Amino acid sequence: MIEQTQHVSAQTERYILGSMIMDVEALITAADQISWEMFYERKNQLVFNALIDIYKETGKTDITILDDFIRGQEATRKLIDSVYLCALTDDVVTTANILSHTKIIKKLYLLRRVELFGMSVMENAKFRDDPDALIREASSQLIDLADEQVEKKDPTVPAIMAEVHEKWKDIKEGKQTHIPTSELLFGDMIPGWYPGHFNSIAAYTSAGKSTLLAQIMVDAGREGASQIIFSLEDSRHERMYKLLANIADVPQRAQISGTFGNNDKARLKEAEEEMREWPLLIYSDVRAIEGMRLKILKAKMRGKVDIVAIDFIQNIVEPGKLYDRMSYAALTLQAMAQDLEFTLILLSQIDNETAKNPNSKFIGMKGAGEIAAASDAVIWMAPEGDKKGGMERDLRISLKKNRKFGPLGGRDFEFSPRWTRIQRRNEWDDGRLG
Repeated sequence: MIEQTQHVSAQTERYILGSMIMDVEALITAADQISWEMFYERKNQLVFNALIDIYKETGKTDITILDDFIRGQEATRKLIDSVYLCALTDDVVTTANILSHTKIIKKLYLLRRVELFGMSVMENAKFRDDPDALIREASSQLIDLADEQVEKKDPTVPAIMAEVHEKWKDIKEGKQTHIPTSELLFGDMIPGWYPGHFNSIAAYTSAGKSTLLAQIMVDAGREGASQIIFSLEDSRHERMYKLLANIADVPQRAQISGTFGNNDKARLKEAEEEMREWPLLIYSDVRAIEGMRLKILKAKMRGKVDIVAIDFIQNIVEPGKLYDRMSYAALTLQAMAQDLEFTLILLSQIDNETAKNPNSKFIGMKGAGEIAAASDAVIWMAPEGDKKGGMERDLRISLKKNRKFGPLGGRDFEFSPRWTRIQRRNEWDDGRLG
């Protein structure tokens, strides 16, 4: 069987490598799905690793750079010549089928592993006189083989404790293990944005969710955070208006219409210069979860990703009705944040019933309860003007869920005079919400 699959494997491997050379997106997809050991031919393993290394260093995939890289290493130049590298792209008409080809590679790799396992059992059977022991040993090996397909991390206590001690060591040495939160907002309740945490900001339509998100991201940007925003409602330049408004105190309306004076112009220029130094990416054309994953992975391959924000989850494009989409999105994004180790901040609308009763203990997100269930923290925003006779700019921000750090509570805020930021009116309430 191994011999029969070599031809298919070789063709598929060349297609994948050729696609990776021609298209960065194909490289990211392949890197997310397969690893070098899944390639059958040794020279293809080396080319795959070389392409990954080149991308991490340069952010590009280029046949000339690849050829120079191969020539520069003794282990690779003996096996791979320039003719072979150039031929990799000859049969690639489109890179659109990269995902289906990675699935073929994974299947062939698994089949080779299974066949080698079977051959090993047959060989051992020739020299063993205890069939029960042979069966137990073979069963154990088969279970281990199956586990490799789903379990990538060592689940034992020593392995996990080693990770824990490594994190404690990083903290002791002063390494950045999280992005501090602003004391003005949640610093005493959520001390930081930590890798793997899933945080939701929930409110009814036009309650200020995007303004709060902009404020969080500006504060995090000033702490050196590497951030990605998936803007599913606003265009990317409209998202930029919100961030600039938060820094420069120049309203979005003035930016959109261009009706701002010299003082505002000067502040906008200062804000722009500050933001140019931030590792911030804004996408308004990526609406499916798989596309988000690839963009995040692309950024991580070249550095780090501290915070990913999605505004807002109900606009994610996935198959099915709203409940199915929201259930799938919540659980998939939760797993993605943990696997790729970034903080997820997700904006969500609340359902109509909850909007009518904002003091309810029930956390009613629009579409599915899985959003609140998957969240480590739920930051709840409710306008206060109608209830307390205050102005429209008054609002209440509460922590209705705080799974990682414990304390719950609410604080009174208001929009700044120019509606560009959110500022505190009172301290947090003593005690916990019910």
